[in-house]
Amino acid sequence: MRLLLLTLIALALAGCSLASDDDGEVPQRNASDLATVRARAGIAESTPTVRAATMTPSPTQATGTETPDPQRGSATDEAMRATLMKPSDISSMWTVGGSYSLATASLCGNPGIEEHFQATGVAHASFSASSGERAEQWVVRMTGADAEAAMEYARTSLTCEEHTQPLQGGSNAYWKFTPIESPLDADDVHTLSVKITYQNPAFTPRMGNVLFARHGEYVVILMHDGFTIQPDLIVRMAQAAMERIEAIADSSA
Repeated sequence: MRLLLLTLIALALAGCSLASDDDGEVPQRNASDLATVRARAGIAESTPTVRAATMTPSPTQATGTETPDPQRGSATDEAMRATLMKPSDISSMWTVGGSYSLATASLCGNPGIEEHFQATGVAHASFSASSGERAEQWVVRMTGADAEAAMEYARTSLTCEEHTQPLQGGSNAYWKFTPIESPLDADDVHTLSVKITYQNPAFTPRMGNVLFARHGEYVVILMHDGFTIQPDLIVRMAQAAMERIEAIADSSA
């Protein structure tokens, strides 16, 4: 009799246990179960369950058809890039400035020569010095007639007394130009001095020069500025640029 009673009690307790599992109660996972779920989902054990997405910016590509060269700037083809200066052409104090795209040389609110005329090749490089000076160089190749017209365009459209350049943050930079003489030996040359002041904050003005020079069907644009500059440095830059263009022109003749 006692054995029968114990059997009936055991069956009753088992029934209660089964009923509780059927009530929809979610069983609790132990640490081993959670690790298994994470592994199947490809989540590292130490990684939080909720993760923020990380945006990966796309690399900036040059406008031209050629891969940017950190030592020589960018160009639409290898022959054009060979016309660009190297920092050593300026002095040992200069390095490549870090702008590897085909920026536009627009001044006084008008399109640059490379935008206004049908160019057969364009090259651009930027440079900087430890003193805070900076320089930009463009070389634009066109037909001979267009190259001559480009120099006239530089005198009439890329030359102004003053120009306001909007800056990020709602401030402005003010460029004041003054034509100056240049001793550079070229088919044509047009040089300006420039003073750059800022609306806010009122930095110390930057002084500089802008030079346009033509050698045959090539037009070189140079911009150089800094808080203090060597006035004749723009001419030495232009001479180095002309020498490179002459070498390219002679080799292709």
